[in-house]
Amino acid sequence: MTLATSALALPERFCEPEGFALLASFGIPYAPTLVVTDITRVTADDLAPLGPGRVVVKIADARVAHRSDRGGVVITDAHLEAVKRAGDEIARRFAEVSPTRFVISAFVPHAHELLVGIRRTQDFGAVVTIATGGIHAETWAKAMRPECATAIVAASETSRDAVASALRALPVVRFLTEPQRGAAATTSLDAIVTTVMSMQALARERDDITDFEVNPFAVTPSGLVALDVLGRTRVDATPGEAPRPTEKLVHLLRPRTVGIVGVSSGMNVGRIILQNMLGAGFASDAITVIKPGTDRIDGCRCVPSAADLAAPVDLLVVAVAAAQVPQTIEQVLEHRAAETIIVIPGGLEEKAGSDALVTTMRAHLRASRGTEWRGPLINGGNCLGVRSRPGHIDTLFIPHEKLPVPTGPESPLAIVSQSGAFAIARLSKLASLNPRYVVTLGNQSDLTIGDYLHGLADDRSVRVFAVYVEGFRPGDGARTCQAIARIRQSGRRVIVYRAGRTAAGAQASASHTASLAGDALVSQQLLARAGATMADTIDDFDDLIALALACDGRALNRAIAVVSNAGFECVAAGDHLGALSLAAFGRETQQRLSALFAAARLDGLVDVHNPLDLTPMAGDEAFVAAVEAVAADPGVGAVVVGLVPLTAALCTLPSADPQTDLGAAHGIAQRLSRLVRKVPLPLVVAIDSGALYDPLAKFLTESGVPVVRSLDRAVRGLDRLTA
Repeated sequence: MTLATSALALPERFCEPEGFALLASFGIPYAPTLVVTDITRVTADDLAPLGPGRVVVKIADARVAHRSDRGGVVITDAHLEAVKRAGDEIARRFAEVSPTRFVISAFVPHAHELLVGIRRTQDFGAVVTIATGGIHAETWAKAMRPECATAIVAASETSRDAVASALRALPVVRFLTEPQRGAAATTSLDAIVTTVMSMQALARERDDITDFEVNPFAVTPSGLVALDVLGRTRVDATPGEAPRPTEKLVHLLRPRTVGIVGVSSGMNVGRIILQNMLGAGFASDAITVIKPGTDRIDGCRCVPSAADLAAPVDLLVVAVAAAQVPQTIEQVLEHRAAETIIVIPGGLEEKAGSDALVTTMRAHLRASRGTEWRGPLINGGNCLGVRSRPGHIDTLFIPHEKLPVPTGPESPLAIVSQSGAFAIARLSKLASLNPRYVVTLGNQSDLTIGDYLHGLADDRSVRVFAVYVEGFRPGDGARTCQAIARIRQSGRRVIVYRAGRTAAGAQASASHTASLAGDALVSQQLLARAGATMADTIDDFDDLIALALACDGRALNRAIAVVSNAGFECVAAGDHLGALSLAAFGRETQQRLSALFAAARLDGLVDVHNPLDLTPMAGDEAFVAAVEAVAADPGVGAVVVGLVPLTAALCTLPSADPQTDLGAAHGIAQRLSRLVRKVPLPLVVAIDSGALYDPLAKFLTESGVPVVRSLDRAVRGLDRLTA
């Protein structure tokens, strides 16, 4: 029996007969194979093309998972009787599934195996997974860090260099493609890249395939040879949505007119939003409150309903109870009353009896997208709102006494978060920052993470994008990667915290690919390769924001200098360098430091090396002079200052005594704040201490000095930013 052609309409589940044909059509080698329906009728002439030696006899039924574990695979001599005996054994073991096909493949000598699989994700489209292969693929993966066990590339990544870079990050690939203790490499990186790119092409062309796993590929000197295949096709396709009119995002971020629904005469969410809008500088005569029975509230005119608006507003903020949202949206759609909408409440989808209302609302929204108007953009529901400095809007419904509005200069930062609570917690902790934009998306019922990143990418005043994401709308993972790549190409940074990383993600069949390439790992790898700096923890996220802002526009390389007044910090710096290195100080820097230590009478305590341990005896002037000296060294790319503030030699506490006050002109805080404005490279201060020294950290931060609360975090953050 001949193998099927690649044009064959595939069944919902398939294995080697169809899978090998697909591989062949994309130039991917597989073990020479014979497909039979009745193994008792196989002849010696049938076996001859498989060659002498051994053969592998397998049940060819995609319903049978993990065939090797269940006796569905037998390796035997390539003699006719031995093959028939193997087929009889398999048929007896799987009598309940009535096997109708067997594959008899030539045995391919090999010592190592790889898994290469295709998985079609909702968020990123088709991806290709590469990992250690064989029956123990998942065991090896669980024993290793995810980024060391599995490499994932999008099917859309067509750069050979990008694919090679992703593969080189895998220890198993380096093991197979580099000489080991004098022994030749098992295969070449080029051969593995070629196979992976052919699998990418297969995924792009056959979009009916949802899962397609080759496990294992035998690794041979001439390249990869497919041995086993398992695949699945989609039963039905989900209809696509009409494109969102994202060009209207400007109406949300910089509206000329605003309407608010849900404002009470007392203090409620809508009233807080109204007052925050006025406090942000939005003109009262450009705000219309939709509230029947009232003429004016807080100086803004009122109308009974959206239908009574004198003209469509750029932005409508909906802060009514969840059950009232569909009716409000319907009214907006009917009268084309708003170009964009922020829906504050959540829970509508879960509320009993709301299904019909939600379905009708969404149907009308889809219908509006098909008109010349193209309908409104909707942010939310279940969001905290949006703050836009250039738009003078603040729809966050947090009272200012709970979350004071920053009064400092605008920070070139955009925070884009699915979680409103996460966003305002960052605003509270990073209180010295005044982000240009704060966007909370909630359920992403319409507008997505990718939409905002693409829209905000056009604002070159934003230098750092900080993104919190729990999940993506269908296709929006790939769209987000495109936006990140665009932002990075312009020299700006994107920091991402991907939450929900314990979820396995794909609910696929028996394929190892699904368990190895869960949704979280896919997004971690693809977002990072697009150029995002991934934060492992929330503290990392906060640190990376501060460090990225400090590094923006400054020269930065991987050779750093560490200056501390504590020996343990100097040791910790070396423990956490990652890909960073400790710069070797030039002769001029060494001489300058030696003279400085002699003048400060530290030469009997301090040696000149990197890290530079100044000991607790260094005073304010000598400490900062040492920092300035190493910052001037041409071989230094960044300076990390480990400031343990408990020593009596430094001015680090608020005090009435100008000789010890942290705000004194001669103190270390004032000296560092002046120095950070002079040096052309990143200078970061780590303050490892308790709450007593929070005023010192606050003073430095408000003076423009980036502060993190331990030296190891500072070094790890710089390592991430230079990765």
